[in-house]
Amino acid sequence: MKYTAVFLASFFVLSAAVFFCLADTAGAEGKKIKINITAKGVTMTALLDDNPAARTLVKKFPMTVNMQDLYDREMCFRMGKGALPKSEERSDRYEVGDIIYWPPMGSLVILYAQNREEFDRIHLGHITGSFDVFKNAGDMDVTWQLAKD
Repeated sequence: MKYTAVFLASFFVLSAAVFFCLADTAGAEGKKIKINITAKGVTMTALLDDNPAARTLVKKFPMTVNMQDLYDREMCFRMGKGALPKSEERSDRYEVGDIIYWPPMGSLVILYAQNREEFDRIHLGHITGSFDVFKNAGDMDVTWQLAKD
């Protein structure tokens, strides 16, 4: 009887520890940083990943930068090499609406069109709604800030 009670107590303590560890991990992976991006009077909402590069970017907010319209697919601001920490680099096909950091040139990029290219980059987040304001628009000032809600 004594061993059964010790076994059950140990089982419940271990089960609780596993539950809290799994719950904490799931919460960390799902955490996003909500931001607003404004261009030509249009405000878009984006969700940034909770990674070192995105957290460093958010510390620079609010900021208004002139973004170049490059290659008929992206808006680009050259922050400077090393402006954001290199972490979790990937090289698969991007999704339209992705916000990325390209380390070789220190570029903050919004990808608004697809050309099926794959390249090394750090994924920062994704614009959740329409971003048509960027299509065939040329260079423009873009404001980045934390969402207020």
